[in-house]
This record gives sequence, C-alpha cells and structure tokens, in this order.
Amino acid sequence: MPDEDLLQHFEVIIDGAQEPLVRKYLEDAAKCFNIGVYNGAVIFVWNAIICYIQRVIEVVGIAFFIYKYRKVYPKKDMPSDLWQVNDSMLLEICEGMGLLSHDVHIKLDRLREHRNDCAHPSGIFMTAEDTLALMDSIRDYISRKMIDERLTNIGILREFIKEVKSKQDGEEIAPWVQEDLYPRLAHDLLTIYLEDEAVKDASGIEGLWKNIWSRIDESTRQLLWDRLSGAVSDALEDESSFRSPYELANFIVWPSSDEEHRYRDKICRLYIEWLDRRIREDGLEDHDDESLAIMLKWYMPTSQREQLQPILEKIIRR
Repeated sequence: MPDEDLLQHFEVIIDGAQEPLVRKYLEDAAKCFNIGVYNGAVIFVWNAIICYIQRVIEVVGIAFFIYKYRKVYPKKDMPSDLWQVNDSMLLEICEGMGLLSHDVHIKLDRLREHRNDCAHPSGIFMTAEDTLALMDSIRDYISRKMIDERLTNIGILREFIKEVKSKQDGEEIAPWVQEDLYPRLAHDLLTIYLEDEAVKDASGIEGLWKNIWSRIDESTRQLLWDRLSGAVSDALEDESSFRSPYELANFIVWPSSDEEHRYRDKICRLYIEWLDRRIREDGLEDHDDESLAIMLKWYMPTSQREQLQPILEKIIRR
C-alpha cells in the first residue's frame, strides 16, 4: 500500500484533469493505486491518454488523420475504426500531424511501453514510486483540454490541403490551426491556389481559406488583398490564366457591400470594365459571365451596382 504522501500526490495529478472521460479513467487508476495494484493503475492511465488522443483526432478531423496515415504507412490499410489503430502508430501519426510535439511523443511512448509490460505476463511489476514518476512525466498532458489543442505543423497542413477534395474537410481543421501560423498559412494557401496547376480541385483550399480569413490580422489581410487584386487583374488580361475570373471572384472573402473597402472597389471596377469590354467585343460566354455578374452584384457598393446593372441586363438578353 502506498503511504499517505504518495496517495495525495496521485490525487493532485488527477485533480488537474480537465476532460471528464480522462478523469473517469484516472479515477479508476487511483482505485488501483490506492490498493497497491500499480500495474493496473498504469493501464488505466494509458487508457485515459489514448482515449483523449482519439477524441482529439475525431474533433480536429478524421480526414487529416487518414491522409497522414496513408502517407506514413502506404502499404497498410487504414482500420475502419480509430481504436483499432496500433497505439505506437497513432502517436507517430499525431506527431506528424502536429498534434503532438516530439518531446510529448517520447514521454507518451515511454508510458505506452510500460503499459505493455503491465498488461502482459512480462514479470515486471511497477512500484508506487515508478507509477507516480510516469504520471509526473505526462502531468501537463493529462491536464490539457480538447478545446486548446492546435495543429502546429504548417508543412503537413500544406501537403494535406492540396490533396483534399472536400470543402468541409478544409473547414473542419481551420479552428485548430495554431494562431501564429494563420498569416503564413493564408499566404501559402493563396500561392497554391494561384500557381499550383496540379491542384485542379481547390475545394479543400477554399474551405480552409474562407474559415481562417476572419482569424487573420488586418495587416496580413491588406497584403492578401493586394495579391488578390493583382491576381484578378492578371486573370482579366490573360485568358489563359490558371484560375478563371469566376473562380477568383468565388475564392475572395468579400466584405459587406455597405462597408468602405478600397480593394473591393478596385477589384469590382476591374470586373465591371472587363465585362463591359467583353460585351462590346462580343466575347461573352453566357453562363459564366452571367453567373459572375450576378455574384458580383451582391458584393458591390450601390454606386458600382448601378454601373453593373445595365451590363448585366445586356448579358441576360444575349
């Protein structure tokens, strides 16, 4: 039986647990610890950790995990359920996703090895001191909250989003990106969208882009608006541009039409002049141009809407 000081130490660690399910497993670990069943305590502590990690993966987005799984283990089929994934593989993939730091991965892997010793007839029996030392090593992780978890590997985020074909999958991971990565990630997303011709379906990029826009600081947004303005200008001048004028207009996160915004006004003016020129040169493509004009109308201030209206009417009549 552990002495009173060790019991109190164990209880303090449990009290730091923030997630109810993690706490439940740790309370079962405490029951084992209190009667000297230290191997059982280690097993329940591991259950608490692995349960937490699995729930974080489900919240952040299972699609991201599956993507990384297939990259790390291309010759292995992804199990149908997350709990069927080997624990060692799970930790490795989570580090690759940026959900675990390398240091935390090492500490959790050490716990995993002790859990394996405790769960099998290894002849290894933990002491109270051994168990508490393990608990102390992962104390910070035990006290984490799912709402505070963040994706920290911008490189793998870029790789993932280029292959995502679902807007929803891009939207799901947006809130979980580490805050200080947003400016750089936004510029990277715009570069990929504008320049990477291997990315034909940009649904995932669009989903992530539109959901991090409001999280970006104003100075970064101004730089992005400048790049978007240049991209629209280039696309309207060059019909062979990778992204069409319609695609660019759909990609932009437009401000409210009653808000003063010089970049929006500049971009809308470029579109109005371009559509007007196409009418005069008989270069209209009915469906795309009509859809573009109708979409732009919703985002323009009143003065520009009035300029667009006669152009739109001519497009519709054609």
